[in-house]
Amino acid sequence: MLAAILIIVAVSVLLPVLIVLVVFHMGKCPDTGGDRERDRSEYYDQEGNHLYYDRKLIARLEKERAAGKDK
Repeated sequence: MLAAILIIVAVSVLLPVLIVLVVFHMGKCPDTGGDRERDRSEYYDQEGNHLYYDRKLIARLEKERAAGKDK
């Protein structure tokens, strides 16, 4: 009976400690620094247009610029 109580106490102490350690480890993210910002900048042009989602807008703006230079 005493062994069962000791096991229950040990589990009730160790389980929250393990849960806290796992949650803490999951919350840590690698120190990427500017890598994340650099990755995002690859998807946008100088004017802030997204290269994939705004491709029709970008094409139209380029045509307007080309037409403006021809005049």
